[in-house]
Amino acid sequence: MLRMAGTTSLKETGLSEIFRLACDDDWQRRERAGFELRARVERDWNSMLTTLDRWLRDHNDRVRRAAVLACMMRKRYGSSDAIDSLLDRLEIVLNDPSEYVRKCTGPFVLGYLGYTYPTIVLPRLRFWFEQYESGPKHTCWNLASAFSQALGRREPVTAVALLPKLADHHEAVVRRAVARSLVNVARVAEREVVDVCLNRRQELSKATADLVFKKLGIAPKL
Repeated sequence: MLRMAGTTSLKETGLSEIFRLACDDDWQRRERAGFELRARVERDWNSMLTTLDRWLRDHNDRVRRAAVLACMMRKRYGSSDAIDSLLDRLEIVLNDPSEYVRKCTGPFVLGYLGYTYPTIVLPRLRFWFEQYESGPKHTCWNLASAFSQALGRREPVTAVALLPKLADHHEAVVRRAVARSLVNVARVAEREVVDVCLNRRQELSKATADLVFKKLGIAPKL
C-alpha cells in the first residue's frame, strides 16, 4: 500500500501543492500527486478538464505522468462519456518520448481502464491497433503493453487477435513488448498463444514468435 508523505490530507491539498508534489524527487510524493489529481478529476470533472489537458502537455515529464495517472477513473465515477473523453486525452501521450510517462500509460493506465471498462475501452484499442499498425514506436509499445498485465489475462481472445498486428513492427522494442504481452496472456491461454505464434512463424514475425517460445520454455515442432 502506498504510504502518503506529509501530514496534509488529500482533500486539503490545492492544485499548486499537487503540482509541486508531482515534480518532487520522492517517488511516493509523485504518486500521491497523481492520485490526488485523479480525485479532483473525479469530483470536479467539468472544471478539471482544462487542468488535465494542460498537465498532459507540460514540458516536465513528471507532471505529464501525474496527469496520466489521474486518468485512472474509478468505476463508481466513470461514465461512457467520461471514459471516452479520457481515452481521447490519453491518445495525446501514446507517443510521449519519456520512458517515465510510457511505463505508466500503456501497462498501467490503459490496462486498468481496459480491465475496468472493457465495453468502452476494447473497441478503442481495436481501432488504435488498426490505425497505428505501422505507427511510431512509442505509440505501438504502449498499445502492446496494455495487455502485459491483468487486462491480457482477462481478455485473452482480444489480446491474441490484436497483438499479432504489431508483431512485424520495424522497431525491436515494439516486437519485444508484443512478446512480453503474449507470454502474459499464455498464463491463461497458452494453447491459443502457441497456435498464433506457430502461424506467425510462417511470416515476417518469426523472431517475435521465437522470443515468445523462448520465454515460455517451449521448443515448437513445425
